[in-house]
Amino acid sequence: PQAGRFREFYQCDTDIIDRDELDISFDAEIVSLISALFTKLGFKNFQVRINNRKVMNGFFRSLIIDNPSDIFREIDKLDKSNKDDVIKELKKLDLDDKKIEQIFQFIEIKDNVINKLKELDINDEDYWEGVEELEFVVNRVKEIGVKDENFDVDLTISRGLDYYTGTVYETFLTDYPEFGSVCSGGRYDNLTSYYTKNKFPGVGCSIGLTRLFDCLLKNNEITLDQDTPTKILVIAMEGFDGYGLELGNTLRELGINTEVAFGLKGSFKYADRLNIPYVVIIGEEEVEKDKYTLKNMQSGNQSMLSKEDLVKNIKEIFVK
Repeated sequence: PQAGRFREFYQCDTDIIDRDELDISFDAEIVSLISALFTKLGFKNFQVRINNRKVMNGFFRSLIIDNPSDIFREIDKLDKSNKDDVIKELKKLDLDDKKIEQIFQFIEIKDNVINKLKELDINDEDYWEGVEELEFVVNRVKEIGVKDENFDVDLTISRGLDYYTGTVYETFLTDYPEFGSVCSGGRYDNLTSYYTKNKFPGVGCSIGLTRLFDCLLKNNEITLDQDTPTKILVIAMEGFDGYGLELGNTLRELGINTEVAFGLKGSFKYADRLNIPYVVIIGEEEVEKDKYTLKNMQSGNQSMLSKEDLVKNIKEIFVK
């Protein structure tokens, strides 16, 4: 749909869950984990930006805004949209200019953020609990040893999902700001209430692997020496699917990465596009002769072999 976002994508999740209560120290552990992961991946310039939903909820209540979920979703778009567009969307939520100005004055607080939050005259229990939690998490992150340049408090981080109840974070690659957040998460104390009467509070994060590797590839941080791990594409002609599946299983048991395609249409183009080195064809002629056609996609050479000879040849090429 847009740069860095795919209709199919993979995420890698980490969650810490307990029964009834979960110590807030684990909120700092997740920041430590994110830092360790991105350091291990070779990134030096990244930043985990931390906020707390209780702080935000308390602030919005002080503006007499009782249901801030829609506002969270708009604020969450600030790293993808410009400020004017977000303001337009906030106006659609029946917020007057004064409240919108107050919201931006608040979320744009920078430097010594926690001290500045303490100076505000906000009479809301949630707000002060959130400030306390935020300060605790930041201090614990420092104690763990995460570098100062790799985390910061950012009041624009709101996470648009309703189930977050406390700490929230998003991770950005400093050198590639256009890719937005590549790792996000937070605390969810009540999520399991949808499914059980028991309370299982948790905190976690999710790395957008697809987005992360898209960024790495486009910026030549990593290179791929092959387009696919597949070594053999078995093409089973119509009516001979079973033969194809059986051969595919035989080759996989030998440790040879094998795909099975059903029907000739588009199969050779698929093999060409992904640079699959060999194709095996199974059709009426092959079954009648009890043989298989093996084609070298690079040279174009092909030969018809018995299953025993086919497997032997493939083993000699790929099994070391």
